[in-house]
This record gives sequence, structure tokens and C-alpha cells, in this order.
Amino acid sequence: MLERKDNTYVLLLVVHHIASDGWSTGILAREFGAYYDSYIKEEIPDLPKLAVQYSDYSIWQRNYLQGDVLESRLQYWVESLQDVVPLELPIDYARPSIQSTRGDIHTFQIDKKAYKGLLKLSKQKGGTLFITLLSAYKALLYRYTGEPNVCVGTPIANRVQSEISKSIGFFVNTLPLYSYVDGERSFDDFLTLICNII
Repeated sequence: MLERKDNTYVLLLVVHHIASDGWSTGILAREFGAYYDSYIKEEIPDLPKLAVQYSDYSIWQRNYLQGDVLESRLQYWVESLQDVVPLELPIDYARPSIQSTRGDIHTFQIDKKAYKGLLKLSKQKGGTLFITLLSAYKALLYRYTGEPNVCVGTPIANRVQSEISKSIGFFVNTLPLYSYVDGERSFDDFLTLICNII
């Protein structure tokens, strides 16, 4: 807690990503708000008790994902991703033999007209804006690499049990989204295909 000169305070909370995910941020903010509101009103906060804690979930997951279940899941992904190869993207300069963690961030905004157009296209195809942008990204990767088997990983909330929807923790998983990009097909046809699959 930091006290500022004007007698106001700033609460700083540092949480490592391994302990909390994006979904948890909303839960944490609501609970802090409830505690603060109760403190102001001099009441005891009335937050519902959780039926399942994160530790319960991790024990369940460890016990469930073993033996035949684990083998069948691994086999599914091995078969599903057998055609996927690392993409060889063209580079603008030779990379050093020892990889560096130095990088850069490039931010940009899509203007309102383009955004509305993308939403309209997504709706026409029966998909979401995410699917439309993912399809465009995959088409771009195909164009740069010539590799038709394109797989992009995306984080998912992984909160399939309702009991953990109000828990704070790192439940995120990465889901590989594979597509065969046919260079003879138009983007419109490719997007239609993707929207129909999903």
C-alpha cells in the first residue's frame, strides 16, 4: 500500500503468472471490491465459500491424467499434429547462433471502419472476430512460408468445470489450432471452411 501526498492510497499487487491467469484478475478485483466495500461499511464481507480450491483441481488433474487416459490423449494429439512442421519464416538478417531474449513490441490499432467490416464479415460467415483474424494470420503464414500445414497455439481458459469458475489460479492451457491452407482456395472460401469446422 502506497500513501500519496494528497492522503490517497494506491494498492499494488504483484502476482506471478504461474499463480494466476487473466480470468482470475476479474475475480480478484471483485473480491477486493467486496472487501473494501465491507470495510467502509464496517461489515463482515459476505463472499461465497468455494466448493473447490485450486489445489483440489491440481490433485484431480494429476490423478485423472495418467495411465490409459493420458495415453489416449497423447495419441490423439500425436495423430492430429503428425503433418505439422516448424514454419521456416523468411528473415531480414542472419540470427546469431546463440539465441537472445531481446525483443521488441510493435503495437497498432485497427481503425473503426475496418473493425466494423471485420465484424460484419465474421457474422456473415457464422464465425467470430477471433476466427476471422486467426484465418487471416494463417493465410499470411502460408503466404510467407509456402507451408500448407499451419498450426497456431492459442491460450484457452480451461475452466470446463463450473466448480472452478470462481477460483483464482492458473488454469490456462494452450490449444493447437491446425488448418490445411490450400493455396488454390480464395481467402473467402478458406474462412467459410474454417467457420464451418468450428
